[in-house]
This record gives sequence, structure tokens and C-alpha cells, in this order.
Amino acid sequence: MAIAAAINDTLISSIRAKVGVETKKHLTLGMTILDTRYHHVGNNLSEINKATAGATDNKRFNDLEFTIILE
Repeated sequence: MAIAAAINDTLISSIRAKVGVETKKHLTLGMTILDTRYHHVGNNLSEINKATAGATDNKRFNDLEFTIILE
């Protein structure tokens, strides 16, 4: 799916969010933390596009996949 989205980014829906890796807390050490709150945005965190659940156009994905495989 990641490769298909790189070929055609309209196959998935996504949200923009800040992301970081926890490096200080014992319980969450090493975990990826995604923050979608806009009122509490850490200025030092990177922004990413995260695919949303159930937002894949499966028919168009399958069509693209079979086109690539059969060519």
C-alpha cells in the first residue's frame, strides 16, 4: 500500500499530525507518539501525513496492483 500511495496518493486519505519518539519516560520509552491536537503542538516535532483507518480506495488499489503485475 505504501508503494501504491507513492505512485498515486489519491488512493488513501490522510491527516497531518506531529510525531516524535519518546526518549525520557520509562513506560513509553521508544514508542512513536502521534499528536493530532492543534492546541498543544510541540514546535520541535516533525509533521507527517498519517493514513486514516478505512480510508483506502480498495478497488482502485487492486486495479493498480493488477495492472503493474500483468504488464
